[in-house]
Amino acid sequence: MVNPADLLPPAPGDRDWPLTADYVNRGLHGRRILSADPHRPRYHVTAPAGWLNDPNGILHHEGKWHLFYQHNPRAGFHADMHWGYLVSDDLVHWTDRPCAIIPTDGTYDSSGIWSGNAVIDDAGVPTLFYTGVAPGTDGPYQHQLVCIARTYDGFQTFVKDPANPVIPTTPPGMDLVQYRDPFVWRGRAGSPAKWLLAIGAGFPGIGGTALVYGSDDLRHWEYLHPMLVGDLSATSPVSTGTMWECPDFFEMDGRGVLLLNAWGMGNHHTVAVTGEMDETGTRLRNGHYSHLDGGEFYAPQSMWDGNGRRVQWGWLREGRPSAAGTAAGWSGAMSLPRILRVTSDGRVAGSPAPELRSLRRDHVALGASHPTQVHGGSLELELRFDHPYHGRSGAWVRCSPDDEERTFAGYDPEAGGVIIDRSASSLDPEVASTVVITPVTVDIHSPFTIRIFLDASVLEVFLEDATGCIANLGGRIYPSRTDSLQSRVHGEAFAGGDSWVMAGIWPD
Repeated sequence: MVNPADLLPPAPGDRDWPLTADYVNRGLHGRRILSADPHRPRYHVTAPAGWLNDPNGILHHEGKWHLFYQHNPRAGFHADMHWGYLVSDDLVHWTDRPCAIIPTDGTYDSSGIWSGNAVIDDAGVPTLFYTGVAPGTDGPYQHQLVCIARTYDGFQTFVKDPANPVIPTTPPGMDLVQYRDPFVWRGRAGSPAKWLLAIGAGFPGIGGTALVYGSDDLRHWEYLHPMLVGDLSATSPVSTGTMWECPDFFEMDGRGVLLLNAWGMGNHHTVAVTGEMDETGTRLRNGHYSHLDGGEFYAPQSMWDGNGRRVQWGWLREGRPSAAGTAAGWSGAMSLPRILRVTSDGRVAGSPAPELRSLRRDHVALGASHPTQVHGGSLELELRFDHPYHGRSGAWVRCSPDDEERTFAGYDPEAGGVIIDRSASSLDPEVASTVVITPVTVDIHSPFTIRIFLDASVLEVFLEDATGCIANLGGRIYPSRTDSLQSRVHGEAFAGGDSWVMAGIWPD
């Protein structure tokens, strides 16, 4: 059998090739070839070909959305990280651009351009912060330091700062577990500097942390102190690992919000911490820890848009062996853009951006006098329930006619949250078959809505009550049968709903 990766045009080995129009043209051709893959999403962001992971440097600037991401442009596995780049006019439809930043051989970033974020500086210049990775005596990724690139020509080219790395060492005398993924934001009244930066790290034997720096010019940084330090021994309500990757900080509704990614000791999951900020806006106190998303959702990044919304994307990791992504010619997908809120009990959740409604086609009403079953691999389901009952409420999706393959998505009060049950999702024994969960409780007397976004191998679930979204969950499924395309409502308290076929987001 010919693998899809073998059908792609060869990727030139020239280091500068990802910066060229030829890279974009190969991507357009690659998207057409890979569209035949039954596991390839239609309305979630993917790389044109090759590997995708963390969202990076997201910006809403002068009416356009800019989404950068961790990218291997030459193959569907993790290696030789670049910053891939996409642009959108409407937050829904995207256009591939040449890579924004690529490694420079023999320098501070020769082993990869790893994660970071972006800001608009005081002169209006888009400024990208990234982790420059270089080899050392201990291996190819030993040195991981903070670097900058800027664009002066409307996002056409990106120029690395000659002073890179702008933070050339870890804090003197500090013993750390890893050190990477800068996140920069503008300080507020009382802050010790105009700009603040948090970087993910950990203290050996203690727990993860986000180290805070201050700067008035984005180039000269002074280490301040940890924003927060985790407890390595704690497992409830959520474990936080030995270090924190990709920290993301903002303030909302009078609370500080730190989103972190627990790493180490078998941990790779997202955590939200909300609490009080000190007068400088650099220390988080009385933190309330909770799961942000208990599925394949990882390394999210968020930003304020021009309408005062906190918009977030996350990486939806694969649930299949790495060799499968290599053979497929692509790996990884982005979540849908989520609009974040802090719930009344201090958790963080996000609703799908309303702009996504423009993708809806072929509406079907669901209910007692209407169908409760629909067909297709790219759907949105909006299901309303009068109240939770003793069993599950949601839908079985990607079902074969005989239920040999099927996946449940919805709320399970006995499990204690929003779940994706993949125990029968595929006949392929090598793909994920676990149940994933975001813990949450729905009031027993309250109506609620389950929103399910199904897109080939991508599945996202949003739980909403009268106040808004209270939990979300992203997962990956890989049905092996071509007829596993039925979805049907499940739950005794079902009160009606709607279904739409979702259109694709890429240019024809």
